[in-house]
Amino acid sequence: MRRSPAPLAVVTGASDGLVRIADARAYFAASPNGRYFGALPDEHHCPSGAACAEMLRAALLALGA
Repeated sequence: MRRSPAPLAVVTGASDGLVRIADARAYFAASPNGRYFGALPDEHHCPSGAACAEMLRAALLALGA
């Protein structure tokens, strides 16, 4: 991960039971080109809804997509 130049965005649910928030943050921190990290409060592994859509939009903008 530390050698990958690819830009990275992470969007997750803060209450994710599969990928703990600490692990998601560590994954993001390990990236040399981390551009966006967002955790939706009270959401689980597959967040959805308007707040998630807005966070995904912000992540894509941060990636230049």
